[in-house]
Amino acid sequence: MHAAMDVERLQRELEAIFGARRVSLRAVDLETYARDMWPRSLLGYREGIKSPHRPHAIVWPEHVREVVAVVKLAREHRIPIVPYGGGSGVCGGAVPLFGGITIDTKRMQQLRVAHSAELLCDVEAGLSGERFERELARASSRSRRARTCGRARYTPRSAVASWSTGWSARSPRRSRAAAAG
Repeated sequence: MHAAMDVERLQRELEAIFGARRVSLRAVDLETYARDMWPRSLLGYREGIKSPHRPHAIVWPEHVREVVAVVKLAREHRIPIVPYGGGSGVCGGAVPLFGGITIDTKRMQQLRVAHSAELLCDVEAGLSGERFERELARASSRSRRARTCGRARYTPRSAVASWSTGWSARSPRRSRAAAAG
């Protein structure tokens, strides 16, 4: 499956960062986070085939400092990290091909700032597309400028199920937002 490592040590070190409740090495979680919505892996799952690619551990950060800490830890252990938004990707991008630590970003879902003049938003990595639009609408109601990420004119089928983790490969996450009026 992947390189041998001291998973008990890894668990202790992850729990020192996240606490026991936001770290999992449970078999059911490792299997769940071994795939995204890639049709090939879903068909295999339906047939009872377990994924050959599982993470060593899953963590649920709530703050950037925790992401920084887990990236440093992964580097020390020389194991990969796999960002995981909603698992809604359909190309296998969230599959931990070489094990490592899956970082589920769903607890990091704030729209920090919406800059109308610059057409920029600063969002955390776990913000869903649907919530992003709601937050922009809420920000619009507090000002006289309408904001949208463009879904009012063009709504891809994946908009509701998309996550900011998949929108950009940079950090901090920055997405262009249209501002009208």
